[in-house]
Order: sequence, then C-alpha cells, then structure tokens
Amino acid sequence: MSPLGWLVAAIIAVILAQIVLRLVIPKAPKEKMFRCARCGANTLHSDRTVFAWTRGERMFYCDPCNSAWLESCTPAQRAKYDRNMARMERARRRR
Repeated sequence: MSPLGWLVAAIIAVILAQIVLRLVIPKAPKEKMFRCARCGANTLHSDRTVFAWTRGERMFYCDPCNSAWLESCTPAQRAKYDRNMARMERARRRR
C-alpha cells in the first residue's frame, strides 16, 4: 500500500474511533443530584457541573458556593474558570 493509502486509512480509523467513543462514553453522570463539596447541600446537576463531570472533575460545588469561590479566587484561577465556561458555551452552541 502506498503512503497516501496509509494516511487515508489512518484518518478514517481516527474518525471511526471518535464516533465509537462518543457513543460509548456517557455524556452526563448517572446521578441527578450531587453533594456540594463545600457546604454539603444536595443539589441538582447544572450545565456547569455536568460540563465539569465530562472533563473528569468529581468534586462539585453548588451555585452559591461556586459564587463565593469566584469572589475569593486568584486572577489565574478566574482566568481558567472563564476559559472553561467559554468552552462550555461553545459546546452548547454546537448542539
């Protein structure tokens, strides 16, 4: 097989792998509620916490605790949070 044929086969394999992984990997946690890691309140998952879950986070915070953290976080932490929220918005618009 020529190098071009191998390249085309590799591209097709990557595309198929992405499709299979999207079908297999869950898009949201099984549980509808979570316990806030700061105050301990049982809270429904929001778009923010589901997005964090899909990115591998397993400690979630309710909206009031998240707001309190935003007021006291460092500029670097705030910049990272803002970048993640922008990613979440872009992903939401694509759906």
